[in-house]
Amino acid sequence: MCKLSSMQSFPLVLTILVLAYVPCALSGNLSPVITSLDPLEASKEGGTRITVTGAGFKDDPNLQAKFSRLNPDTDQIVEKKTSCSFFSQTEIFCDSPEWDEASCSMCDKELYGSTCPQEDNSCADTYPWNQKAVVSDVRYDGIIYTASAVPHYVAEDNHHHHAHMTGGKGHEPCRSCANEWDAVDNPNGQHKIGQRVRDGTPTNWVGHTGSPYLRTDDLETDTEINLGQFLKIRNQFFIVKRIERCEGQGCWCEGGDWGAAQLTTNDTAPTGTVHDYPIGVLPSSLNNAAMYEYDKIPEYWYRVNPPTCSGSWAVGTKILLDEAVYRSPGFPNEAFTTTDAYVSNKKPCVDCKCTGGCTTTVAITTDGRTWSGAGTNGKIWTGSAAKFTLKFKVPEVFKISFPGLTGYRDSSRMFVPATGNTVIHVHGKGFQAGPNLRCYFDSMRIMVHAQFIYANTVACQTPQAVARQQDLLAKEINDNQCADHENKTWFAPDISDNTASNRLYDSTCTDSKQSGATVMSVDGTYKEYAYSHIQVTNTGYVRDLSAVRHKRADGSLSYIEDEGSDHRSTCYQLEYPSSVVSPQYTGVDQDDSAVPAGFEQREPCRGSHKSDEPEGNDIQIKFGTCYEAQISKSNTGTNYYGETALAG
Repeated sequence: MCKLSSMQSFPLVLTILVLAYVPCALSGNLSPVITSLDPLEASKEGGTRITVTGAGFKDDPNLQAKFSRLNPDTDQIVEKKTSCSFFSQTEIFCDSPEWDEASCSMCDKELYGSTCPQEDNSCADTYPWNQKAVVSDVRYDGIIYTASAVPHYVAEDNHHHHAHMTGGKGHEPCRSCANEWDAVDNPNGQHKIGQRVRDGTPTNWVGHTGSPYLRTDDLETDTEINLGQFLKIRNQFFIVKRIERCEGQGCWCEGGDWGAAQLTTNDTAPTGTVHDYPIGVLPSSLNNAAMYEYDKIPEYWYRVNPPTCSGSWAVGTKILLDEAVYRSPGFPNEAFTTTDAYVSNKKPCVDCKCTGGCTTTVAITTDGRTWSGAGTNGKIWTGSAAKFTLKFKVPEVFKISFPGLTGYRDSSRMFVPATGNTVIHVHGKGFQAGPNLRCYFDSMRIMVHAQFIYANTVACQTPQAVARQQDLLAKEINDNQCADHENKTWFAPDISDNTASNRLYDSTCTDSKQSGATVMSVDGTYKEYAYSHIQVTNTGYVRDLSAVRHKRADGSLSYIEDEGSDHRSTCYQLEYPSSVVSPQYTGVDQDDSAVPAGFEQREPCRGSHKSDEPEGNDIQIKFGTCYEAQISKSNTGTNYYGETALAG
C-alpha cells in the first residue's frame, strides 16, 4: 500500500498525490488481456498447443486458460480449465481441452470412432434406460417393452433416478431437445412429425448426406414445423431455413427413385485403348440432376436436364436446412429415407461435427482467481476473451510428395525403400494440429505420428515393409484379423514399425491388394503387397481416417476430374509413339502409356478412362525391395508388368 504524509500546502499535497498514485496503479493486480489465438480451431480430442498473445501475462503456477460453452442438453454452462506455459508477458502457450456435445453415452468409440453413426438403428437413437442393469425385486407391471420385448417393472423408475436418468426422457443425442415419445418409458413425449395428424402414419422424409435439401411426402408438413424452427433428423439438429409446398416434377418421387448420374471420362471402356485425346470429363455425364444438385438451381435443370423419377411425381414439401446433413469429406453422398423426424426446442452441435463446431469462449487467469473476461459459446460478455472452436473433422488426402524433390512425377504414387524411415509430405484438407494426428498405411495396417505443417500439409515417415521369417504361416489372433461379412483374412502380426510410434489395427479389409514385389506369407498363402494407400486421421481412430479412395459427391472417383482439380495425378507420360513393342497397341489404338505430343500431362497418370484403375491414381506409395520396384515379365517390354502398362 502507498501512504502519503500530512502536508501543509494543498497544492503540494495534490502534486505528491498524483506522483504517488502512479506506481500504485502500475503495481496493482491487473487482469491479463488477450489479443489473438493461434490456431483458432482444434480437434475435439484436445491436447492441441494454442499460442495466446496479449499483455499482462505472468510466470505463475496458477496461469490457466478457461474454455466456456453452454451445454444445450442440461442448459448449464460447462467450463474446462487447462494449464498454460509462460513464455513472456505478451505470449503464453495453453493446451485445448477435450470437448464433446450431445454425444451418445453408450457409443463404443473403439468400434465407431470418435463419433456415433447416424443411422436410425445406432446407439445414438436409443433411450439410455433401454440398457438396464439388473435391479432387485420387483413387481412386474404387465407391460412388455415393444422394441426389445423386455418386461417392464414398476421399480425401474427408481432405477432410472438412481442412475441419474431424470428430466427429459427423449432419445439420445440430447434427450431434452426433442423429448421423443415411447409407450412405456415416455408416454407423454412428442410423436414423430406427421404421426398425430395422419392417423398414426408418420411423415416420410428423403434426403442425402452432404446435402441440406429434403423432401417429405406430406403437403402439410409446414403445419407442424416451419421457418426458423429446430428439426431433429438423422441424429442431428438443424434450423429450417426455407420450407414450401410443392407438386409435380421435382417434388416428391412416389414409388420409385429420383434419377442421378455419375461423372465419367470421354473413353470409359476398360479396354486399354484411347481413341480421343485429351482424356477428360465426358460433358454429358455432367448432367446430374439428383436432388442435391437440382435444388441448387431448379431453373437451370428444368432447361438443361429435368429431374426424373422411376415412379411418379406427387405432392409434398421441399425443405432447405441451415447446413448439410453430415457426410465425411471424400465419401459420396448417400440417399436416406426415414420417418424419425422431430421438432426440437434446441440445436446442439452433436459430437462437435456440425459446420460451426463447438465454439467456446477463452479467458486467462494469472493468479487462479481473476479472469481476463467472461462469456460463452464464442461470445464475450465482459473484459478480454477470445473465441476458440473445437471440432470433429475427417481429413481429405489429395496427393503426396517428397520434401525438396522437384520435377515431373506421379504425385499419387511414390517409390520408397522398403526399409522405411522415408519422410513424405501428405497434402490435402482438414488436418488438425494435435497429439493424435496420424498417418496410416493400410497394407501393413500401421499408424505413425504425423507432423502438422499446415492445415493442408502433414509430414510422416514410412514404416518398414519387409517380409520376415516370423511372418511365415501367420495365425489367426485377435489383433490381426481383417474380416468382412463374406471372407476373412489374417495379416502377419507385429509388422515392424521403425518409427517406434503408436500403431492401431483396424477391423475391416482395407489393404490395397495390388501385385508388387514385397512378399509375405499369411496362413500359408504367399501374397504380394508392394503398395500401400496413405490415409490421415486427426483423432488416432481408424474409423476417422480419410477416405482410402477419394470420391466425389456423385460416387465417382475424384481422380477422373478435369485439369485444375487437386485430385488429378501429375504423371508425366511418354510421347507418342512410344517404345511399346506389342502389336496389340498400334495406330489410333495406342495404349495410354504413350500420348500425342503436347498431351503428356493432360491425363491423370494412367488408366483414368478405365472403370477402376487404382495403380497410379489412388493416393499410394510403392515399396521397392530392389533396383526395380516391380518384377519384369518377358516378351512384353520394359513398360509392362504382365498385361498392365506402367506409364510414368
